[in-house]
Parts: sequence; structure tokens; C-alpha cells
Amino acid sequence: MQRRLLQYHAGLHAKFNLPVLSVIIYPFKTSVKRPPYKVECGDKLLLAFHHETICLWELDAEPIVKKHIISLYTLLPAMQGANPDLLSQALKEMAQRYTRQQLDNRIVWLGFIMMRATTMSDEDKRIVEEELRVQYHYDELIDNNPLVLERVARGKIETLRETILRTLSLRFSDSLVDLAKQVLSHINNVEALYQLQDMAVISDEQSVRTSLIQHLPEQ
Repeated sequence: MQRRLLQYHAGLHAKFNLPVLSVIIYPFKTSVKRPPYKVECGDKLLLAFHHETICLWELDAEPIVKKHIISLYTLLPAMQGANPDLLSQALKEMAQRYTRQQLDNRIVWLGFIMMRATTMSDEDKRIVEEELRVQYHYDELIDNNPLVLERVARGKIETLRETILRTLSLRFSDSLVDLAKQVLSHINNVEALYQLQDMAVISDEQSVRTSLIQHLPEQ
């Protein structure tokens, strides 16, 4: 994380020739790499990279709302004191500030963060989630969110790959399974995977091998 941040920091400084303030925001409780990030050779310090570290679970949500720092409202559920009344007020302010599309995107992320947050009780989460459903059509937003759709598609692809490999391992040789592992890792088209799944069930080994070879990426 710190090495990656150092790359971003150096790239931005080189591009704009301005001071860069780098920050790592940790939304959920985890081990934290504290600054500075040091590069040393023997007893010589070659580089000390100082960055800010913000742990959301250590922050208080109430001052954020009192000061109307709306840009941080999406992160509120991960903070201390994020109760239903406070989040309801924050949602109303967001609805007044943002366009419908901007609001929808932020509500989805707020919901994701709330589900993983450990700073809210299950009952408080249930109350807020009910408001999201009734007032902001949360279920519909989740169903149509590009990120969610992408994850669903990715999960379906992984399931199909595993199913094909399991079927092939039961019916055919290890060499065919090894070929399938190589080929399937490059196939992201669901329809193509369904076709291979059907072949794995009903076709002979040579037919499956021929089809897999056709899917090999060009060198």
C-alpha cells in the first residue's frame, strides 16, 4: 500500500510540479501501516515518505454532519456515532446537493460501507436500510448498479469455469484438464462458457480438446 502510494505521489508531483499531500483512508478495522515509509540501505536512510493515515473507525460522525462536510457523508457508517437519525439527516442533505445519478451512486456506496461497518449495531443498520429502501429505492439501485452487475457476472464466470473443470476431471484425462485450465482462464464470455459446459457433458474427449484449442489466445 505505501509503495503504491509513493508511486502515485511521485507521479503527481512530476506532472504538476506542486506539493502533494498523500492520504491513506482505512474504512474498516485492520492492521495499519504508520508513516513514514522508509527506504534504507544498511544504516543509511535513502528515503522517508510521510503520508497521512485516517482510520474511519476512530473518527466521530457527528462533527462531520454538523459541519456539513457532505463529501464525506458516504463514509459516515464506518465512523463512531453513526446512528439512524444522523444518517437520515445526511441522506436528506445529499439529496438536496447532488443530481439523481450522483445521489444514486453515493447511496449504493453508503450501503456497501454500512454492511461491512462494525461501528453500527445490527438494529441501527436495519433501520437505515429500511429508509434506503423506502425513500431512495435502494434495492433497485443495487440491482442496476454497474459494479454489482460486474461482480455478479464475474461470479457466474468463475462458477462456470469450476463446473467445467469438475466435469472434465470426472470424464477425461489429466492432460485435457490441464489444457482446459489454461484456456478457461482467458474466456470471459458467459455464452462461450455455457457451450463448453454442454460439450463437457455430452461430447467425447477429442471434440472437447478441439474446441478448447480453438479458444486458445493467439500468441
